[in-house]
Amino acid sequence: MDQEVAVRLRVSVSTLRRWRRGGIGPPWVRAVGGIRYHPADVAAWVEMNTHATVAGRRPAA
Repeated sequence: MDQEVAVRLRVSVSTLRRWRRGGIGPPWVRAVGGIRYHPADVAAWVEMNTHATVAGRRPAA
């Protein structure tokens, strides 16, 4: 699941893992078989971390 979320966020898997260790990325849970992200949590994290541009519009996703 790291790969899918990394692609969605346009970062490397290692960056996603570093964020997780630092507590700054999207919410996650440790489950049997590895780390899991709930799609709604990732979407909410993106929304909360999207900043308006100077023109008042959000950057293209």
